[in-house]
Amino acid sequence: MRSPIGHDEPWWDRYFLAPRTAAPRWTGDLILAAIGVVDCWPTLSTGRWWQQVSVLVAVAALWLRRRHPAAAFALTVPALFDGQALTLSCFTLCALARQDRNRGLLSAAIVVVMVGDLLCWSPFRIWDGFAWAGVTLPDVGRHLAYAVLIGGAPAVVGLHYRARVELAQRIVELGDLRREEQRLLSQQAVRQERARIGWEMHDVVSHKAGLIAVQAGALSVTTTDATTRHKAEILRQLAVSALEELRSVLLVLRGDGPCSQGPALRPGIPDLALLVAESGVEAQVCISPAVTGLALPDALHRTVYRTVQESLTNVRKHAPGAPAIVSIDTAGPQLQVTVRNTPGTARPTVPLPGSGHGLTGLRERAAMLGGSCEGIRSPDGSFTVRLVLPLAARPLIVCKGAE
Repeated sequence: MRSPIGHDEPWWDRYFLAPRTAAPRWTGDLILAAIGVVDCWPTLSTGRWWQQVSVLVAVAALWLRRRHPAAAFALTVPALFDGQALTLSCFTLCALARQDRNRGLLSAAIVVVMVGDLLCWSPFRIWDGFAWAGVTLPDVGRHLAYAVLIGGAPAVVGLHYRARVELAQRIVELGDLRREEQRLLSQQAVRQERARIGWEMHDVVSHKAGLIAVQAGALSVTTTDATTRHKAEILRQLAVSALEELRSVLLVLRGDGPCSQGPALRPGIPDLALLVAESGVEAQVCISPAVTGLALPDALHRTVYRTVQESLTNVRKHAPGAPAIVSIDTAGPQLQVTVRNTPGTARPTVPLPGSGHGLTGLRERAAMLGGSCEGIRSPDGSFTVRLVLPLAARPLIVCKGAE
């Protein structure tokens, strides 16, 4: 039985009781062997040769008590009855109680030690003849009590050690179960919150976007003005596209895991032309041939796409009518994306709702890939968004399909 307590357990456990340790094991075994030799010294010094051999075998058996306690105890029994090696049998009995779960074997070993202790008392020495002269009943009772204590004490120590180790194992298991329960509760709370957010987005955003698509479609059908019909059709297509992206986001929110996903859209650099066409901004996209020939990670594609998308949205909101230039190029081991709107040609702006966190979100996206994003306002009134990403960028937390 391996103790889960490790170095936190008392020193006497590591030296004398623990089944597997390093240096303390050999030190403890040597100390117990020395105690056994001292206890059996009369037999070793004046005993007969078979008694001396039995004691030496019992001393050597101490090195087996950690892995094979039953065999170690059995090897000490001859020395117990023939050489009065009571201490050595007690040491192996403790190891047997600590490791072996066979109650019958443990009970038999306790009885053997008790009998061996009684045989150490002169009235019970069979080989010396019974000497009952002067022995009273209280003397017999006292020696029987001694035998019970000597046979039971090592077993109690071993059983106590085993119970303490098992209790420590149960505590570790309970801690693991508690942590697993907390993890499952956290996941459940996340799922519930994601589901709530998903339903709110479905009930509010998708409903209104659907109304926009319906109204724009009706306007494109009923109007007689070609320009109005064209703009209404573009508005309807944008509303339908927004509903499709919202549906993919809802699939992510309603997933089971923190990185759950549905068949989410993965826009990237090749989709920038379509993005510019749908944005309503007169923009020129300049992509370097060096970028076109690169196999970029999906996370980098999405970050570039979202940065250009947010920048064009800001141009449409804050500088309507102003043309923009989107430039994507490489500079050494980095990818540089620049979105700049030209000043002086913008129409008066119409107040539109906004969170003011667009650039903050772009900076966070760039930081997750080890890059940077900044917005620069020039004295001439133009505004530039510059994104710099390492070409070998990898997201800190990879969630495929998650935006």
